[in-house]
Order: sequence, then C-alpha cells, then structure tokens
Amino acid sequence: MLEALNLHRSAILQAAGDGVDPNDKMDILGNTFAAVLNESLSYGSIKKSVKHIDRFSKQNENDLEKIFGDINSHVESLNRNERRRFFLRLATKPYTLDIIKAVPKVEKKISRRINTFIFFNKLQKLLKPEKILGL
Repeated sequence: MLEALNLHRSAILQAAGDGVDPNDKMDILGNTFAAVLNESLSYGSIKKSVKHIDRFSKQNENDLEKIFGDINSHVESLNRNERRRFFLRLATKPYTLDIIKAVPKVEKKISRRINTFIFFNKLQKLLKPEKILGL
C-alpha cells in the first residue's frame, strides 16, 4: 500500500507544479484516481480499501486542492466551444472509463457514499454538466 501511495504522491506533486499544462494535470489526476480506485478494490478487506482511499486523500489534500483550482480556472477561462472540446477530450480518455466502472464497485464494496472522500467530491464539482456546456 505504501509503495503505491508514494508513486501516486509523486504524480500528484508533478501535476501540482506550476507551468504544467491543464490537460496534462487532468491526465495525471485521472490516471491516478483510476489507479487508486482499482487498488482499493484489490484489497480483500473493506477496512483496507477505505484506509487506502483515505490515506491517498489526506496525503494529497493540499496539492489536490491546488490542481483542482488550476483546472477549474482553466475551464472557466475557456469559451463555450473550447470547454466542450476539453470535456469531449476528457470523455475519450481510457482513465475516464476506468473511473466510471470503478466508482460503483467501490461504493458497493465500502457501503458508503463516495462523496465522503475529498478528491471525489472535487472531481464531481469539476465535471458538473453546467461547466461542460458553459451554462
């Protein structure tokens, strides 16, 4: 668990860096989230699954906040068509499908709402339909 979390920490630190393209930040974030979710599913124990997600979330809270802020600022600066292209590109990424498949499995396994985890809450706010459509 610790080795995986250290790898994720490195990726999050890279994404949080200044000068990183928002599309690259989103890709790092998406790939990391997909990996964390799938890792949490690999544990036989519900307690270990929850612990893995909690540790990731708490370990990276400040940097995740910065990354989400950077991506959100970028999305808000886009015009309606650019915003749609950004989210269409996001929809075609392999990690998007991985996350869509893993979230219900994780919810079912841990019998809790995924919203209790900081990073899922932030991701959901970023992907609201009104942001995508520019409403």
